[in-house]
Amino acid sequence: MTNALLLALTLAAGDPEVGKPAPDFTLEDTEGRRHRLSDLRGKLVVLEWTSHLCPGVAAHYRRGWLPQTQKSLEGRVVWLAIDSNGFCKRVVDDIEAWRKERGVRHPWLLDPSGAVGRSFGAAATPQLFVVDARGVLAYAGALRDNDGKRNYLLDAVAAIEAKRTADPARTPARGCMIAYAAPGGDEAADLYAEAAGWSGEAEIDPPFSLLKAAFRAGHPAPSRVLTDAAFAKLRAGEVRKRLRAILREAARESRMTLVPPDEPGEPLVFVGRVVDRSGRPVAGALVYAFHTDRRGLYSEGGMDESNPRLFGYLRTGADGRFELRTIRPGHYPDQEEPVEQHIHFEIEAEGFAKKIDRLGFRDDPFWAKHGKKPPAWAAPVTREDGAPPRCERDLVIDRESR
Repeated sequence: MTNALLLALTLAAGDPEVGKPAPDFTLEDTEGRRHRLSDLRGKLVVLEWTSHLCPGVAAHYRRGWLPQTQKSLEGRVVWLAIDSNGFCKRVVDDIEAWRKERGVRHPWLLDPSGAVGRSFGAAATPQLFVVDARGVLAYAGALRDNDGKRNYLLDAVAAIEAKRTADPARTPARGCMIAYAAPGGDEAADLYAEAAGWSGEAEIDPPFSLLKAAFRAGHPAPSRVLTDAAFAKLRAGEVRKRLRAILREAARESRMTLVPPDEPGEPLVFVGRVVDRSGRPVAGALVYAFHTDRRGLYSEGGMDESNPRLFGYLRTGADGRFELRTIRPGHYPDQEEPVEQHIHFEIEAEGFAKKIDRLGFRDDPFWAKHGKKPPAWAAPVTREDGAPPRCERDLVIDRESR
């Protein structure tokens, strides 16, 4: 796991002093509503620093510690969650899905600059702060003690309601460190590195959410996850469907490699060009490519075309071209009706009908073996010393009928 999300014991130096006015702030929540702390004067306010990626936060909800505390304080406090992770605004849809799954109804405020989190000295998630009716910080720290025998937050609220000082008024909060935005850093690269650090962990949601944030932040090569050993777990089995959805949304490359370096098979380079019926190039078309492995299988040990192991999403360049580096697909095994080697393509472009196409190869032994003439969609394969086999073909799409 990477540094920004390591478990940590926090008692940050420079925190606002308990008994002094809490820093005022105005933040928007995940639904775009604005919340200003000073507008809540006259009420007790609980601020819960949180993250949908933190296993500690998830455990607090799964085991009922936070929900039960919230229920006990219903009608007595205003409860606001605050997310100060630098990427929080880029994954609002993931946050909302997380909240819905756990029945979280209180507002979830977004602090991507980290200014509010830093002003409170928030360092971990979950970390709780209580602001009294005068706007004074009255408690800061953990929800409960390590043994679970004492709920610090409930005790603090009860003390404040009784016009007493919370005791203790500050406790160390143990949880995931907040990934504050680094000024002047490469956000996309940092998020990609965070995702890679999480991908070997048991929790599967964090790497997906962080990858989505990295690509939305402008990471130039989303297809890198298809060849990066760090993401092998995300490319396996059913979870690959989630990766496919993220890569489709992020597609921006016109050149990509869709097989890892250790993939068995003969290397192959395909250069395609998407054109309309008049031969004019179509720029920015979305191209989904997939095919079997060397053995002729789409998925791990099977023929699931809906979840192929070797796939990729590209965008055509200004000249309508794209380049795919992969391996030569194998023939389907044990088929009653023999099938040639081929790569599948699905092409979408604004103003055009979706096109389903396939690429075959003229030197495929299949044609001679079965006494067939290679069709027009079978491209010649050229071989030059020191270079992988290469083929080219135009993929023609039709304009939508009006």
